[in-house]
Amino acid sequence: MVTEEIHTANINELMLVFTAFRTVSGDKVHTRLMKEFIKRAETVKRIVEQADKSNNPQAAYDLPVSIFYTYTNCRLPKNQRYKSIFLSKNLELESEKFLNAYLDDIMENFEKLSNDAIFRFVTAMHVSNLTNYYEVYNKIEQRILENTDHWFKNSSSFV
Repeated sequence: MVTEEIHTANINELMLVFTAFRTVSGDKVHTRLMKEFIKRAETVKRIVEQADKSNNPQAAYDLPVSIFYTYTNCRLPKNQRYKSIFLSKNLELESEKFLNAYLDDIMENFEKLSNDAIFRFVTAMHVSNLTNYYEVYNKIEQRILENTDHWFKNSSSFV
């Protein structure tokens, strides 16, 4: 039932369903949710682009990070991820496809992310063990160095 009705859920509901079903055996729900998140990447991009016009712009800027963090925390359990080399490789490709769907939005608006979102993103990158992990860390470091003065001027607390 969950996989049949998933197209009617909004992004926040998808994250809640992903969290609720993270320990379910098998990958049917997981796979369906992954496809739905990837399919909705353009919708999330529009939400981020219109963040300044929304009632809660910070939540809009942080949304791609929240989605990626939820994905990282709700991956299949290790015993299912590593059942076979085939499944393991597919999940790594799936992770990279998922991250690539949201990475541009995250990096373009990095200086607008909350400190919590930055911490969640870096944590999710580390936990996910993606092959382009260091490349993304270099982008983050470069973005931080470019915007350090801006952040210190506009932030009462910096982590």
